[in-house]
Amino acid sequence: MNAGQSRGRAGKDVTVAICTWNRAAFLDRTLASFHRLCIPEGVEWELIVVDNNCTDTTPNVVQRHREFLPIYCVSEKQQGHSASRNAAVEAARGELLIWTDDDVLVDSNWLSAYWDAFQYQSEISFWGGVIRPDFESPPPSWVESNWEICSRLFAIRESKAMLEPMTATHLPFGANFAIRTPIQRQQLYDVEFGRSGQSMRGFDEIDVLRRLMGKGHRGGWCPEAELQHCIPRERVSLDYVKKYFQGQGETLAYRGETRLSPEELRCQLKRRRRNYRLNRWLKPSNIWLKDLIDLSRLEGQLTYLQKHLERLS
Repeated sequence: MNAGQSRGRAGKDVTVAICTWNRAAFLDRTLASFHRLCIPEGVEWELIVVDNNCTDTTPNVVQRHREFLPIYCVSEKQQGHSASRNAAVEAARGELLIWTDDDVLVDSNWLSAYWDAFQYQSEISFWGGVIRPDFESPPPSWVESNWEICSRLFAIRESKAMLEPMTATHLPFGANFAIRTPIQRQQLYDVEFGRSGQSMRGFDEIDVLRRLMGKGHRGGWCPEAELQHCIPRERVSLDYVKKYFQGQGETLAYRGETRLSPEELRCQLKRRRRNYRLNRWLKPSNIWLKDLIDLSRLEGQLTYLQKHLERLS
């Protein structure tokens, strides 16, 4: 963010933050859904949109919605979701910071539900809400047959998941969570995590929330804070599954959780590819999908280790 960009702005009750990169059509639809928000009486809020080097019509989309929404635009030149999030944290003037994405449709009571939780649950530092799928076209049968896996792939968080307490392994997804702003400022986002350009590496909000829980902060669920996650046709594909779990593999390698050498990874990868090619046509989807996930993670780990070795040489 440009130095001094946020100086002189009045304090707010709530900041909503969206980071975006070249998804103007999705962002336009998302911002339109914000027009229907029911804002509690007396609550002052702002909507921060972080433009992360967009080269499409994103500035025009933001400008069209300024008449209806309290938008404050931030420009972040360092590419990546985590860098954009840190820029939003720096610019935020709300006591409560609500995170969402540029491809969602928020329910009318979404903001007010988080505001109620913020006011009445003083022992909680952050909250997660419901994310329902909004498929552009009906998903293929392998998605429905493997919904437990695929729901995470599409960042879906159903209300029944909120019957379980929040733990370090059961956390909100980045498209729908809220956090007390002073607490968020204690733990910023690691720029080595999160999507950046075409990279599918994730783990950015998980890393932050786990660090906070390690320092004694508690999280809670807010099932009344609902939104829909728009899932385009091209994302409901095996190619997307492969890219997503390659990103997971890169994350594992970066975190030092890869115990295999590049040669050992190649051997395992060869075997997994063979299994996938055979099982894709002979076995039910729960078997070959696991093969595809495993081989994609291995590819991601191998890719990261090879790049790391190249940098060292």
